[in-house]
Amino acid sequence: MKDIVIAIVNDQARRSMASAADEAPHIDSTMAHPFHILPGSPWPYYASMGAMTSLLGMAGWFHAIPGTSEVMYAGVASVAATALAWWRDCIIEADMGMHSEVRVA
Repeated sequence: MKDIVIAIVNDQARRSMASAADEAPHIDSTMAHPFHILPGSPWPYYASMGAMTSLLGMAGWFHAIPGTSEVMYAGVASVAATALAWWRDCIIEADMGMHSEVRVA
C-alpha cells in the first residue's frame, strides 16, 4: 500500500514540475561519475528577467520618473515568485530521489 501511495505522489509531483527533469533518465549507466545532473530549468531565465525589471524600475524610481515604482514592485514580485517556484521544484526533485547517492566530505 505504501508503494502505491509513493508512486501516486511521485507521478503527481512529476506533472507539476516546470523543468524537464521528469523527461530525462534518472540513472544512466554510461555516466563517468555518480552524480545526477539535472536538465535545464526555466527558473534562471525568469529570475534574471525579474531582476532586470527590478533594476530598471528602481533606477526610474530614484530619478522620480512617474510609474516606475510599479515596474520596480512588479520585478520584485517576479523574483519572489520565481524563488518560490524554483524551491518548489527543488523539493519535488528531492522527494522523487533525484539527487546524488554519494556523500561528499
